[in-house]
Amino acid sequence: MIEGPVRTVVVDAGHGGEDPGASYFGMQEKVFALDLARRLKAALELAGARVLMTREDDRLIALNDRAGVANHAIADAFVSIHLNANKRPWVSGIEVYHARESEVAANAQWPPHIDRRDIVYSATTIRQLAWDLVLRQGRVAGASLAAHVCGAMEQSMNASCAQKQARFVVLRESWVAAVLVEVGYLSNFNEAQKLGDAAYREQLAQAISSGVLSYLRSLPRESEDEWGATADRGV
Repeated sequence: MIEGPVRTVVVDAGHGGEDPGASYFGMQEKVFALDLARRLKAALELAGARVLMTREDDRLIALNDRAGVANHAIADAFVSIHLNANKRPWVSGIEVYHARESEVAANAQWPPHIDRRDIVYSATTIRQLAWDLVLRQGRVAGASLAAHVCGAMEQSMNASCAQKQARFVVLRESWVAAVLVEVGYLSNFNEAQKLGDAAYREQLAQAISSGVLSYLRSLPRESEDEWGATADRGV
């Protein structure tokens, strides 16, 4: 169980609707991603977390909107679930991605929760610094979340897990701790057979849940933190 304040986790099932994702051996990524997301949601809720889903049925959600759910909710963690594929059928394994450092465009709007009227100077440099502060917090937290999830999956699944950086839209557009989990390769016949088994998917969901919960327990317990405090002020 999670002690301290209620933590919010956004779970994102990759692809959906007219976008099936990877398709091999009669299996579609969008189907298994949603199944895993539902299992992860159940495990996290059982531990006391508040869980929001970006999609709960077979529909396509814009990538920006997926990250937007986490940003709007000021979530403590954002987890996007995917199944991998490669033209080389022997490639296999679990991978957990977090966002690499990002640069903000010179014409970017002001970061969330910052009132332009409170800024004396409107110089681009100040806006850039404000965004750097917002994004750096999320990027550092995302790397920590990825380490917790990867470690839990290695331990629970008895498999190697590669922790990597990427500029996937759902990661770079997230202001909160965000990871994208590739649970295995549908293009690898042996791995696809395991992913097609409900018991194995439940094991995967429990492993991801363990990593997310480990990360949440590592957060400060005294209050919701600066994001939550800002939300309480209604800004």
